Amino acid sequence: MNRNRAQHDRPQPRVLRSHDTQPKGECGCCFTEHLSARMARCPSSEPHAFCGPCLSQYAATQLASQKPDIQCMHTGEKCNTVFTRKELSKFLTPKVMKLYDKLIQKREIEAANIENLVGCPNCDWACILETRMEDDTLFRCGNMVGGCGVVSCRMCKERDHSPLSCEEARRVNQATKDPRLAIEEAMTKALMRKCPQCDTAFIKEQGCNKMMCPTCKTQSCYLCRQTIRNYDHFRSDNPRHPASRSGTAKCLLYSTEPVDELHAQEVEEARKQATALLSQPRDLAPAPVERVVRAIQVDQLRNAQAQAPVQPVPPLNRLLQFLRPFQPIQPILPVEPVREQAIHPAAPPALVPPPNPEPAPHPVPDVQALRQEYERVKHQHHLARRRRKYAADQLAAQARRWSQARYDAVCEEVRRWEVDMDRARRALEAGEREVMRVGVRRIDRAVVVQRLVVQEAVVALNEGLGAHEGQEGDANEEEGDGGEEEPVVNVAALREESAAADHEYKKARDREKYAAKMWGMRHRLWSEARYEGVKAETVRYEREARVKRSAYAAALR
Repeated sequence: MNRNRAQHDRPQPRVLRSHDTQPKGECGCCFTEHLSARMARCPSSEPHAFCGPCLSQYAATQLASQKPDIQCMHTGEKCNTVFTRKELSKFLTPKVMKLYDKLIQKREIEAANIENLVGCPNCDWACILETRMEDDTLFRCGNMVGGCGVVSCRMCKERDHSPLSCEEARRVNQATKDPRLAIEEAMTKALMRKCPQCDTAFIKEQGCNKMMCPTCKTQSCYLCRQTIRNYDHFRSDNPRHPASRSGTAKCLLYSTEPVDELHAQEVEEARKQATALLSQPRDLAPAPVERVVRAIQVDQLRNAQAQAPVQPVPPLNRLLQFLRPFQPIQPILPVEPVREQAIHPAAPPALVPPPNPEPAPHPVPDVQALRQEYERVKHQHHLARRRRKYAADQLAAQARRWSQARYDAVCEEVRRWEVDMDRARRALEAGEREVMRVGVRRIDRAVVVQRLVVQEAVVALNEGLGAHEGQEGDANEEEGDGGEEEPVVNVAALREESAAADHEYKKARDREKYAAKMWGMRHRLWSEARYEGVKAETVRYEREARVKRSAYAAALR
């Protein structure tokens, strides 16, 4: 027992693990030791190492400030190298990497300076418009995956407000907006600054009044919000500062008050102005009748081509039920004098028997057009159902602009599209049945024509054989001359032609079976005309095979 205790008290040898033998390094940001294999390094000539948590937090902060260039965090000598995407993907989450790629793409598009490139103000979707802003002031977002699809104004970057102008729409929105929301928006607008070049919003936290846009690097003054260049715009109390040497300086480089107090004063002043503006009487003059008529026409066209939930209709459209559209006065045409003319009794019309009109051919319905109409109505019904779902969500959330009457109108629109879709489906089915009947009649006529052709071929072949027999008798009478008989009909050639025709007919039947299968599945590459062409080709090969077979049988007889 003592021996066992002695063995137990003896120090055990230390077992080295794999990570104990790996080299370690010190993070250049938090100065803690980490495994070198799990640290990020900048792509400079002398790489600086950082741990994953520090790099992730720093990158998230930079990306939140709309800065996609993640520079090195080295605290010693200035290192302006930027981390590569491959290095960042090892330590950043997929969500942060998606934001990184999005900012990189946005910067590259802006650097390309593509002409007529317009973006949606509600999402990141953009496209190149060929029409000028004077010709078409509306921008229709095509982002159906993200669920946007908003129709916006290209001038004011707000939702479509036609036929109202941008100023009239702004007045209407201010008059119909919630007072509390209007005051809060005014206070936020006073607190933030926007770049005069690219409209990027930013807030000053500390430092001088010389601001630089993080997106386009445009310099602006924080006080007067104008575009500036270097320090020529400012004046400074320090005589050694370059800003104090400019003769046209008008704004202070450093504010005498703290930034927080300056922000508080601007926000309070904006609140007072917004409150005073809302307390004034609201002047909402009705729009002219012509513009109201145009508004309803635009609304109907937009609802027919809608790709997203129905946009709110301005309340000015209700004036149409009280006002009649303007009718221009037509000029009165001069009345021509009546001329005296001799009245001659007209001869009675000859009793000509009416011609026996031939019955007009029954028109074959265009199945392709019927199918396109059905698909169009089906798509509109799908969009209407999406609008109904959106309306139900808004009504359940008690949205301010959604009422029960508006929700009932959306439901009624869905029912109308359901009726139209059912009507289009029945028309398509009737057209397909009619096309099948016409095809069967055409096949029957082709079979009759084929039989007539076979009969004519047999008659011609018999006449040829009779003439050949007469020539053979004449040749027997002149046998003394030593002439040899020459065969007129080559039976072997007819047999080969008959076999080849049968083979082609078999392949045509296989093609017809495949075409019938694909047409029954309504494959997108198969149309009614293509299917009818395959059937006509099969009938033609069958007719040729019968003619060759009959000729070969007649030659054997």
